[in-house]
Amino acid sequence: MKRALFEWGAIVTSTLAVLCVAYWVASVSGSAADFTLPVGGMSTVEMSASDGMIDVCDDPSFIIEPNAPCLKPDTGREWTLPGIRFRRYTFVDHRPVWRFNLSLLIPAVLMMFVAFVFLRRYRKIRATLVQSVPSLGGPVQHPLD
Repeated sequence: MKRALFEWGAIVTSTLAVLCVAYWVASVSGSAADFTLPVGGMSTVEMSASDGMIDVCDDPSFIIEPNAPCLKPDTGREWTLPGIRFRRYTFVDHRPVWRFNLSLLIPAVLMMFVAFVFLRRYRKIRATLVQSVPSLGGPVQHPLD
């Protein structure tokens, strides 16, 4: 059971890693792969992908840029790492708006790492199974011979 779990885990996660890299290349090279998707039915959360980034925003009707001419936030917080950006602004009417950006290469690298761990565990289990099988010591004869 463990062997099958690690084997299929390695297959699925490596496939997802390749798909993330392929989508990142398609997203960076043109706008044909860009999309916008409302998340959660009636909620205002929206997910979009463009320029190799995944964007999640809770109110897409407002522009959440520090230099936006029409909206000046009362307070704002920003947290940035390479490939990750989180922004949260509170406007004068005390309404918070947030946006989370994530590079598509980050899920690809995580999937590659998980695939490596699955593959390593699979090889370890397979090696112990091969060692535990007793050798027959001689040629095997067919029962009808």
